[in-house]
Amino acid sequence: MLQKHLSEAKNIVLLYTELAGYTVECLNAFATENEDGFRLHVVRYPVNPEAPFQFEFHPSIEIHEKEDVNSKRFLSLQPDLVIVSGWADSEYNNWVTELDRQVVKVIMFDNFWENTPRQNLGRFLLKPFLNRRYDFCWVPGRKHLEYTRRLGFLDTKVKFGMYATNLAPFFGTCEMRLEGAMPVGSFLYVGRYLKIKGVEDLWKAFETYRNEGGTWDLHLAGAGELWDNRPMIQGMHHHGFMQKAELLELTKRCSVFVMPSHYDHWGMAVQEFAASGFPLILSDNVAAGTDFLKPEQNGVQFRAGNAEELCVAFHEVAGWEPEKLRKAGKLSRQLSDSYNTQTWSKTLKWFTSQKY
Repeated sequence: MLQKHLSEAKNIVLLYTELAGYTVECLNAFATENEDGFRLHVVRYPVNPEAPFQFEFHPSIEIHEKEDVNSKRFLSLQPDLVIVSGWADSEYNNWVTELDRQVVKVIMFDNFWENTPRQNLGRFLLKPFLNRRYDFCWVPGRKHLEYTRRLGFLDTKVKFGMYATNLAPFFGTCEMRLEGAMPVGSFLYVGRYLKIKGVEDLWKAFETYRNEGGTWDLHLAGAGELWDNRPMIQGMHHHGFMQKAELLELTKRCSVFVMPSHYDHWGMAVQEFAASGFPLILSDNVAAGTDFLKPEQNGVQFRAGNAEELCVAFHEVAGWEPEKLRKAGKLSRQLSDSYNTQTWSKTLKWFTSQKY
């Protein structure tokens, strides 16, 4: 049985919690370019009603709903490579322990090191827990490297670019923005209406900015538990949840992207709007800022949860000349191309070539 299993070496099983549109793009890109005959199996949680994306999968990808999968069904897929999104699902962790040692096992996570008492205490339990189960880890970017080291993974066992997307549509928007008439006069927020996303700080900072004579507008795209609390302030436009095509249209009218999160494991939208040629205003707890923001060159960073500093950032960037905004947008576009569907596919293929 083991000999037959090793001779096939074609099954990749990805155990996800909540799928996002950019993840589906990566899966589809890998499936499209799959010249080695790997079979992709994706186990997923139900679609989040707060982000009801409409997914279309490559026909070669087999989708399994988590509620329909148990240990026996998982093992029947005979995986050669298993990739697990996070360590929170106990069933996923238990399934991994039942696999042969020859099966390559990868843990994906997006937590970064904050040196909190909880992290310092937890890593002594988490480190042996992960090292008993997983051979490699896959994280979003450079801000996550310190945590991977503290969890016992050698740098040679770590890959970046866990979050990636097809940047082509955003590059197209970038060319339009930077080569044509650069839109000037509006900030853009894309994300859920949640406290942890800093949306209340955003509302407060923008109201102060307008009261202090600021003239730029603020467009917000998203939904969430704070939607009913949204303020109706002059110059503030709430668009609700938007599909990708709708969002790309909105970007043509906006100038600077804002992400005020209190804590954001990554912030995929940062890369997308950097690729669209947007200067950035980010809190210091947006992990993607480590890779895509050079403060005072292509944007401004402020302390998370500090509405006063965010208001100052509004005034500062709104005061930039159009040419400085254009130059900042070009740098954002340049920095954004670190991770994409091609790099994601290359990394996944690299994992298939590894041996425990």
